[in-house]
Amino acid sequence: MTLLESVVASLLFAMVATASLGIWSLGLTAEVRRAAQERSLDRIDAELNAVDLRLRAEGAQSPAGGDCASALHTLEEMVEAIPAGEGVVRQVVPDGNGEGVWVTVAVDGQAEDRRRWFSPAALGFCSGGADGAT
Repeated sequence: MTLLESVVASLLFAMVATASLGIWSLGLTAEVRRAAQERSLDRIDAELNAVDLRLRAEGAQSPAGGDCASALHTLEEMVEAIPAGEGVVRQVVPDGNGEGVWVTVAVDGQAEDRRRWFSPAALGFCSGGADGAT
């Protein structure tokens, strides 16, 4: 093999190795990003589940039969009183029909959020026409 052939072969090997490392780096970066997003969504789900469990426990202890409009206000206050986890942002918004509240949870600095609807009638805070699903 001549010197020219050796230099060309070395350059080709270096280019292929660099391209391979670049592709591997992109794959690793995407995996790290995906894992961070998954952890963020797990925290959001855990937060929503904690709110759900707390409201169901409170609803089981309260007498059902009151006015659902006042129970809706009580439900909003209860959700806002539940401490949010560190780095978690929670927003409580009444729905447009006055039948429940939307609880939106996100992690600081992340674009992902999750939303869940809670009804005072479904949770047992009042006797209403809800079907029991939240």
